[in-house]
Amino acid sequence: MMEVIPQGCGVHNGMYPGTAFTRSMGDNTVEKVGVVVPEVSMVQLIPNHMFFVVTSDGVFEFLSSQAVRNGDIKIQWFKGGITNICYNALDTNIQVGLGDKTAFFWEGNDLGQDVSLTFNQLLNKVCQLANYLKDIGVKKGDVFVIYLPMLMEFPIGMLPCARIGIVHTVVFARFYSQSLSQRIVDCNPKAMITCNDVRREYGTNLSELAEEGKLDLVVGRSKQIEHVIQILCKRTKNNPFLIGKPGVDKTAIAQGVAQRIANGDVPEKLAGKKVIALDMDLLVSSTNHEEFEEWVKKLKEEIKQHDDVILFIDKVDTLIETTAAKWAIDDGALVAAARLSFQYISNCSLPDKAIDLIDEAGSLVQFRNSKLCNNARKLEKQLRQITNEKIEVVHDEGFEKAQELRDKEASLRLQINNLTNEGNKETETSDSGLVVTEADIIQIASSWTGIPLETLDGLKENPNKVMDWC
Repeated sequence: MMEVIPQGCGVHNGMYPGTAFTRSMGDNTVEKVGVVVPEVSMVQLIPNHMFFVVTSDGVFEFLSSQAVRNGDIKIQWFKGGITNICYNALDTNIQVGLGDKTAFFWEGNDLGQDVSLTFNQLLNKVCQLANYLKDIGVKKGDVFVIYLPMLMEFPIGMLPCARIGIVHTVVFARFYSQSLSQRIVDCNPKAMITCNDVRREYGTNLSELAEEGKLDLVVGRSKQIEHVIQILCKRTKNNPFLIGKPGVDKTAIAQGVAQRIANGDVPEKLAGKKVIALDMDLLVSSTNHEEFEEWVKKLKEEIKQHDDVILFIDKVDTLIETTAAKWAIDDGALVAAARLSFQYISNCSLPDKAIDLIDEAGSLVQFRNSKLCNNARKLEKQLRQITNEKIEVVHDEGFEKAQELRDKEASLRLQINNLTNEGNKETETSDSGLVVTEADIIQIASSWTGIPLETLDGLKENPNKVMDWC
């Protein structure tokens, strides 16, 4: 996603297909206008240098150094059209009858990321961005900074500048955060366009795919889709949670919701909403534990800022497992927590009771697999006694005795640390580690309810249960 950040402006709801525009308060300093300045150099973020090539047949080719070596074209402008970089470049091609021809082609890094726009579609996007810039006060002669990695919006962001007559500066080189910040400030821009923290490659816009007719028709799930829509329209507790085994069309239900929104077959409250599917597998595989937790926080803030987005998180158990600091939880335990709490615990509502069940089961696992062995616990008891004795001796000015106790105290601390480190290594090298299993969930649920759930011969499961998730 992109965001346009005007200098010293208030909040405004600008619209641009596939792009989220926000404003930030502040003066010309980078920190106060919300510009995201990376803590690493641009070459670390974008390893391949990008540049333009103009061919003899009038095609702009936007290439990377790697693409040049491999002969692969990443972006093509005005293919089959008239190359023109003036303000009416798109209009000229449309007037000669090329409106439905391909004007812009973007080849993504992964399968399914290729984007192709006709001259009519490209003109629509450019005009909307140009109108937005004019609406926020950008006029002819103003400076406009484009600070983007290689997203498809990067070249599109330059065309509105020609239509308005503004001066655009591309900040796209090997800068560290401090010099990058200074360069942007030195430009003294009226506005800048940049990339927000929630990377677009981690999500798929199901609404766009539905509008383009690229989603398969969902058959046999009308009841579940309508139930999800009903929950989404509630004033509170309006986050549906779908539970089911793999292959029972949970993702298809999200696609069905996107199709209904695209067709206008939804209540007014959901009209115009965008359904974004978060790719948890890609996110988890490309971030470490600390980065993942920070990314989830940024995702939460991003969702708060854009109330037109419905986020679909597939494999939500991955989210819970990855953010668990002390213990993990397997798929069966997660499903069991939701099912058992829904069926046997009636004094509170989901998801609170399921979360409490998982939390207490995690405490049980930690207690059962304590890192301090019995010997370490005995040494800790001795350490507390010696520490208290040392305090009394010092109070009575028995300094020689206190020195002996201090040496014993240091020796005990060293022994405890060694035992603790051994316990940590055993836990880290263990194949299972600290994992909450379905049996742990059943044990806690049994202790809460007094029902011997361990002896029950399984639970009947609805293959696709939709539950209200607050």
